Amino acid sequence: MGVFWISRHWGRAFLTGPMGRYLPAHRLGSLEGWFARWGGPAIAVSRFFPGVRALVMPAAGLAAFAAWKVCVFAGVSVVAWNVFVVGIGLLAGTHLDWGKQVLLRYNAVAGGVVAAALVAAAVTLLIRRALRRAGPG
Repeated sequence: MGVFWISRHWGRAFLTGPMGRYLPAHRLGSLEGWFARWGGPAIAVSRFFPGVRALVMPAAGLAAFAAWKVCVFAGVSVVAWNVFVVGIGLLAGTHLDWGKQVLLRYNAVAGGVVAAALVAAAVTLLIRRALRRAGPG
């Protein structure tokens, strides 16, 4: 929540400086629209994907997503994640190698999903850019 609040209060000003070249101010409108449609589920699901969770909260702050929704969706996902991790620990008992292997496999699969999503997004962007350059017809 701290990252959300920092991003919400100072993020736009930060983007008017040198960081503006990475996320231009005109793109904030599309970020706000995306969060209006997918924000809650994105926050809830991001907890389960390494690397993604670090990006979602600042984006939610920049998009001025409702703080109560962030609390609810992040809270539910944190509880679910911790139940999962503690459950693995309880199931593992003294077999910590088994628990470690489960978590390593989970991270490999989750990382693969993130990588596939990034590749799909890159391909989509390249296709859209090529279609725009080609023009009508």
